[in-house]
Amino acid sequence: MNELPQDRAKVLFILTHRLGDLLQAFPAFAMVRRRLPQAEIHLLCDDSCVALARLCPDLDRVHSFVRNQLLPGSATGAFHQAEAVLELGHSLKNERYTHIVNLMGNLSAALLGSIAAGEGARRAGRSFSAEGLDPLEQRWARILMALPAARAWQPFHLSEIFSRLTAEAIGIEAELAVPSVTVNRLHGLEQARQLAPHGDESGWLALRRPWVGLQGGASKGLRRPPAAWLRTFGREFLGQLGGSLFLMGTAAEAEAFDPLLRSLTQSQRRRCVQACGMLDLPSMASLVANLDAVASVDTFTLHLAAAVDTPVLGLFPGPASPHETGPWGSGHLVLWADRDGGPCDCEQACASGTECWERLHPELAVGALGLLLMKGETGALKGRRVRAFETALDRRQYHLRSADGQREREPEWEALASLARSWAVGAPRPEAALSSEIGEEFRRFGETLKGGTTTDFGLRKGPADWFRVQALQARGESKAWSRKGLEDVAAGCGYFAEAHGRGQRVTAS
Repeated sequence: MNELPQDRAKVLFILTHRLGDLLQAFPAFAMVRRRLPQAEIHLLCDDSCVALARLCPDLDRVHSFVRNQLLPGSATGAFHQAEAVLELGHSLKNERYTHIVNLMGNLSAALLGSIAAGEGARRAGRSFSAEGLDPLEQRWARILMALPAARAWQPFHLSEIFSRLTAEAIGIEAELAVPSVTVNRLHGLEQARQLAPHGDESGWLALRRPWVGLQGGASKGLRRPPAAWLRTFGREFLGQLGGSLFLMGTAAEAEAFDPLLRSLTQSQRRRCVQACGMLDLPSMASLVANLDAVASVDTFTLHLAAAVDTPVLGLFPGPASPHETGPWGSGHLVLWADRDGGPCDCEQACASGTECWERLHPELAVGALGLLLMKGETGALKGRRVRAFETALDRRQYHLRSADGQREREPEWEALASLARSWAVGAPRPEAALSSEIGEEFRRFGETLKGGTTTDFGLRKGPADWFRVQALQARGESKAWSRKGLEDVAAGCGYFAEAHGRGQRVTAS
């Protein structure tokens, strides 16, 4: 692709909330900085994300607004706040951006980005025009919008989607980069000293290595480790590995560790540092950069540790997929309590909410943490009721390597993932054999799309749903189809159906 002149590129990214998602956009910022060193890179976010955004050295400027005042409780904001939305949008328009890259799916971000785009600015992602919500033309923007409804069958990490969407929008070659985060390691050591039990010299000296962070909460209940799980994990870690435990999370999540702290001996408690709600974001980043490892569910702490190059043990119960939001980078370890080769729906269907955490039992997690810290053989994880993976990242792809002697995915899913990646990145198609039922499903759906009038595709949590949601995103709120987007999705269905007909196995891609 032809790169833009470096003295002309001025890019505004829009990612209005969610700290974890913002961290997963850092690789896209790093990619632009590497490809276009003289480009001017701005970010629009709400006030809750500003402190984190300022830790990214690849951003030249951060624009913010008070979310609860400007866009309260609604995707489009309250009517009486419209004047404030317009004022912010027009102030951004005065920046004269060459590109607006919207990484959000909500209508608020689409509205702000559309107002901010001046004449000649290229827009990617959700946006508005005089006719209403625009259909999505860019393939990677449609893939991003399809993500929430078709997670089980898509093979891309969120950071890769953000990076490839950005490359598609700006017209540069996609390159998967490691993020850049500004940390002060000396400040992090000082934080550890101040947080040590009693804050005295003996408490500080009792914090022997390895230092491990343990995340105690998550935004969704079934992804949150039960208090009994945290207690057993903490006791096993302190007894077996003999290091110090840093308890991570928000102030509200601190009480989840109470059963653990009550169960410890006095000497063990002196090796537990209560950090929940005690640090601002820069201090937390600096502290995490000094840890030897972090054990965390899919939440901000996991992504922060990976971003500052601290080894991560990712704990993924069934509803979460490490293929989508695993720790970004190489050499991290993931335990996944998947049941059928993909995310389950137990957040709605599981009555007890304990099966995943029984499979991710704390003794196994401590053993995996020991392997991560000591770089031991992962064969000890073989035969367990969870899947174990090691992360791998290069400039072309993020993927999970089996760390338990099992295949990374079921053969059918492996074939689908390989085909999806080849289609999405424009690579040569691998030879593939899918089941007759799946091949026919893609063929029928591709034929349906050619008519261009169907509006209800009926999601069934099947492989073709990945394309069904993309097709819906190729249509704006006006129900008018984007011909380019529609033809692209129909061609993708034909790509899968034809691969099925060739009757050969997927080769390595």
